[in-house]
Amino acid sequence: MKTVRDLLQGKPAAVWSVSPDATVFEALAVLAEKGIGAVVVVEGGKLVGILSERDYARQVVLKGKASNDDAGNVRRARSDDRRVHGAHDR
Repeated sequence: MKTVRDLLQGKPAAVWSVSPDATVFEALAVLAEKGIGAVVVVEGGKLVGILSERDYARQVVLKGKASNDDAGNVRRARSDDRRVHGAHDR
């Protein structure tokens, strides 16, 4: 079975983040610009969640919210499951 390290070795080392107060549209622009499927959400230097394309589809599109207003901000659309995995976890 592959470790987390094995899975991440082929990925770029950069980590991209957005504020929870950013609009979902702004977060989607980061995803598109960087060619990634998820972005970490950081507030005051601390991880507060992650926003993925899946979160966008389920929390914004399927609920009929707009991507560029307060109803569609990252704070409301993100996942807040912050389990941390080490490089050798399986």
